[in-house]
Amino acid sequence: MIIMEIFPPFILAFTSISMFMLLGRMMVLLQPLLMAGITGMEFIRFLSIILPSFFGFSIPIATLLGNLLAFMRLSRDSEIMALLCCGVDFRQILAPVTAVTCILWLCALFVSIVVVPASKTASKQFLQEITEKILTRGIPERVFFTPLHGLTFYVDKSSHEGKRFKGIFISDERRTGLTNDILARSGELAPDETGRKAMLILHHGTMTMINTKHQAVDLMQFGKYVLRLQLPKDHGRRRRGEMGVGELYSMAYHSKIPDEKRITYRIELQKRFAIPCGVLIMGLIAVPLGCLFGRTGLSGGIAIGLAAFLSYYMIMELAANFAHNGIIPVELSMWLPNITGAMAVLFLMKKLYGMEGGRK
Repeated sequence: MIIMEIFPPFILAFTSISMFMLLGRMMVLLQPLLMAGITGMEFIRFLSIILPSFFGFSIPIATLLGNLLAFMRLSRDSEIMALLCCGVDFRQILAPVTAVTCILWLCALFVSIVVVPASKTASKQFLQEITEKILTRGIPERVFFTPLHGLTFYVDKSSHEGKRFKGIFISDERRTGLTNDILARSGELAPDETGRKAMLILHHGTMTMINTKHQAVDLMQFGKYVLRLQLPKDHGRRRRGEMGVGELYSMAYHSKIPDEKRITYRIELQKRFAIPCGVLIMGLIAVPLGCLFGRTGLSGGIAIGLAAFLSYYMIMELAANFAHNGIIPVELSMWLPNITGAMAVLFLMKKLYGMEGGRK
């Protein structure tokens, strides 16, 4: 019975939260996808690739809300009291909740270790394909156009399906610490030597190179300049979120990597295991909260659930900052939210047991 009470709010919360996070991400990516002329099937493929990357947060929140709303409903209708009066021990009521929560914890662990890195890697490859597709479609006129991160175009006139231009302004910030501002009379898009990537051939212009670190400025005039439209050199590198556990471990404890970078890898490694364990905390803390605040209603239950999760997440971010600054060891700091949550679970369970014992 209790499992059937948990299942509907869990599915609703999981679906709603995942869709909400997906919508927020798509608001940023929608314009470049449309400019690339993405097809309906490609769009569906991209959604299926990027959606699993949000499951690491959706599962803990949905577990909390599912258990919380179920026990609020049971408490409001006095069904828990009826079970206790019939001789059912509270531990028997808690057993199916614990079992379901443990299963969801294993699912969250699998998602954190396997699914999320694979999803981030696949979405990065897909966006690279889309970026190359954008460049083959040409550059629109009188629009600030940013096909690559750190590279912005503005052309006064565009012809030959966006392949030839007049009156060109380019801001190139792909290299860290250096900005190139280019003005050219004309130019055209052409394939490079391999025929796979695009390059922009500029004629009769000037390039201003600004070194932001040393405040140095260089001015160069050119009759012909070739700008290769490729992704930054570090684009192909695997970021922390895309690495597997084994790769993260080797980077986190590699002696040749600077200490500051190793700390970030260690934080990411600990998060892979600590955040899934938050499912256990969220699932168990929902039981006493649901029983104690059973009469607050649906909106009150959602507010309590979100407040509990936000508190957990804020402690996680605060602990990560402490780890970055060397205030607390990484291994301890990343588990601090779970330790705090476990103490809160024990306190609320003890209080709930005392209330139920008094009612008996």
